[in-house]
Amino acid sequence: MIIHTAALTDLELCEKNPEMAYKINVEGTENILRIAKDCTAKLVYICTDYIFDGKIGNYSESDKLNPLSVYAKTKLQGEELIKKNYDDFISIRTSLYGWDLNKLSFAPWILNSLSEDKRISLLSDQISSILFTNDLARILSEMLEHNLNGIYNVASSDSMSKYNFALKIAEIFGLNGNLIEPITLENLTKKHSLSANRPENVSLDCSKVENALDRKMPSIAKGIISMKEKEIEFKKKVIVK
Repeated sequence: MIIHTAALTDLELCEKNPEMAYKINVEGTENILRIAKDCTAKLVYICTDYIFDGKIGNYSESDKLNPLSVYAKTKLQGEELIKKNYDDFISIRTSLYGWDLNKLSFAPWILNSLSEDKRISLLSDQISSILFTNDLARILSEMLEHNLNGIYNVASSDSMSKYNFALKIAEIFGLNGNLIEPITLENLTKKHSLSANRPENVSLDCSKVENALDRKMPSIAKGIISMKEKEIEFKKKVIVK
């Protein structure tokens, strides 16, 4: 099997460099698809919840697709390319958080900022069913064991705004939630002169994968608790001198 996670995910960079986004997210996927065909390997494609326009929320796999940004459009093109040309695939529509070795991704940035007593502003009106990456790995393993095929939403069982997500992180990690301030998508766009359109409510209905695996998806709070447990476990194994 081939698990294809590579993508250019920076919304602003994609918006300003659509050719680069296309080369990486579409042509890159086409190259991987070619290899999957040659090897007759199952191809797992990590897609995004941003392929929906965020106007209704709780999207199922059959709901209308309407990506608003170059990033989202190229990710959808990658999914459609695979769907059209290959049968043995899984496309996972999701939104993820976890550790990144190369940069501070969303959740670690929140943790680092609060640990250093920095004030941060998070969107109060952008909602998603964000999922801990370790949970995705376990769920994907189960999906492969069940030999599932096709398109699946794989996300947390509930949803919340980025602002409330940060508050939940502060609560579970014992940090100062008063440092977190809400900001609207409109005000954030004006403040930073953002060019990429961002959907508001991209919460996902995961009943299809839940029925296929006969299990519930984890809640966002449970995922954050798992992240804290993994961090403690890691620190016990690594001695910093």
